[in-house]
Amino acid sequence: MAPPALTQTEMLALAGIAYLQPATRAALSRLAGREINRDVLGALKRHGLIAAALRAPEPGAPPAWVTTGRFLEAFGLGSLRELPELERFQDDGINFEIDNVLDPRWNVDSADSDE
Repeated sequence: MAPPALTQTEMLALAGIAYLQPATRAALSRLAGREINRDVLGALKRHGLIAAALRAPEPGAPPAWVTTGRFLEAFGLGSLRELPELERFQDDGINFEIDNVLDPRWNVDSADSDE
């Protein structure tokens, strides 16, 4: 099954969710450097690529998003471990700084736990 046609903003949001999950809209906007609006997340949800997993422990308790099995299938991945290493993006001049968007209240360690 091929991935659906997505806009650049939808792809950016989807990549952010894949690497950050669970990820709030605010975290995705910080990562993108521009507003990721509800319409973008709604389109990804309609395609079955993301789902709301939980409510973030922050004011307003916004939904936090995760990728779905459909995401893995559409992009030919067996698991999230098969995502390209973030260093590959940096080698291509794309700055994808996870530490700058993680909310410290989530107590998420961005370091690889397998090392």
